[in-house]
Order: sequence, then C-alpha cells, then structure tokens
Amino acid sequence: MFREDTLPGAVLTRVAASHLRVGTFQYFAARGELDKLRQLADYTIHRHDPGLVDHPDRYVELLRAVAERQAALVARWMHIGFIHGVMNTDNMTISGETIDYGPCAFMEAFDPGAVFSSIDKHGRYAYANQPLIAR
Repeated sequence: MFREDTLPGAVLTRVAASHLRVGTFQYFAARGELDKLRQLADYTIHRHDPGLVDHPDRYVELLRAVAERQAALVARWMHIGFIHGVMNTDNMTISGETIDYGPCAFMEAFDPGAVFSSIDKHGRYAYANQPLIAR
C-alpha cells in the first residue's frame, strides 16, 4: 500500500449474514416513519431471529439480541487489539458482524487511548471507548 510512504497492507472481503445496519433503523426512527421501522424490524426478526416472530415483545427482544451480538463483537475486537476508526451507526450491523471497517488498525502495543482515524481528533473511537460507543 502507498500513502505518504510505502506501508504494509491487506485486502479485506465483506462476507456477512446480511448488511442491515443500525443506521437504517435510525433513519426511519428519526423521520418518524414508524410503519417502515416496524416493517424493517419484522424483516430483521425473520432474517436473524426467527424464534422471536410470535414473541409478544419481539421488538424489545430484537433490541436485546442485537445488543448482545454487538457486545460480543466488540469484546472479540478488543481481545485481539482491534480498533475500529469510525463506529457510527452506518458501520454497525444488526447481525453483530464487522462489514465496514473504515479506518481500522490493530494495536502493536497496548494503549487504551489509541485511535486509528484521521478524523478522530478527540478520541471518540479510541480503543477503550469502543464498548461505550457500541452501547
């Protein structure tokens, strides 16, 4: 890879159960489009959590399942020293998989304040902040 200087690089391929993102839910919620939000949630339940289809609190349980998947994902990231550079809602999946890495890196030496994004001037997405941002 060449940027300012020659750097080692790699190729990452996106493979996931789906590409449904938290941001898609956020989009409809922010616009007050509750029918579309409900339709998206029902599709997501059928796709990722079919055991919830007939559950009386299926939307709450979907939220719980998504939170658990994302918490497990961030724990796996942190276990290997992975830093996601931009953990916004467009880069977080409902399936709990990493599909949009954006700027990212693996720490070479432990540093809880390590960031890997040229736009993250204040450490919002620092290594140690990843659980809080995912929440």
